[in-house]
Amino acid sequence: MGRFVTAYVLDLDRLHSAIGSGDEELQHSVEAHCADEIARDHEYFESYPRPILSLTDALRALFAGGPFDTEYSYRYNTAYELVCKALSVWSNSHGPYRSDDWLAEVDDGFRSMGISSIGFAAFEEPYLPSGLPYMEYGGYGEWDHDSCAEASESRTAEAIERYEELNDEVREWIAVGLDIADEAASWAGYGVAGFFNI
Repeated sequence: MGRFVTAYVLDLDRLHSAIGSGDEELQHSVEAHCADEIARDHEYFESYPRPILSLTDALRALFAGGPFDTEYSYRYNTAYELVCKALSVWSNSHGPYRSDDWLAEVDDGFRSMGISSIGFAAFEEPYLPSGLPYMEYGGYGEWDHDSCAEASESRTAEAIERYEELNDEVREWIAVGLDIADEAASWAGYGVAGFFNI
């Protein structure tokens, strides 16, 4: 198995305000949007040897702002990604990669091009936004709109020259990162919620 990065372009302010909002209408909208994932998850864990917090209950806790059972941190993590998916206007999943320091290597490529406003290593942080359970598996991070716009506008002649000097794999990932930034920059006020999953 390898690691994958998944990025969602969405209104980060709306995402942050949804958690703990008590907005049952939005909660039900997320459940409807992600019904197939929730059904597959339920089927997978139906025969599990011990009870598992359902994704529906995990979503309910997110929108209620808790309480959270630390035994099931990974379930709230999954539920949070479902919220991101439901609120997103565009997404991109890329991988696999195996090296622990691969995303940092890609970020070095960005820096060599003079792009410092975005970086994939930001998605490796073990924490969701304040007050939510830590990431038990994988990681999470965000690129705000201004950072994406800055990266999107950084394709100078010198940056392109530096890009051509990088190896194929790094160039592939940088192209993906710039595609993500371009998409977020094209939506007024939107940013990126990014996950890495194992």
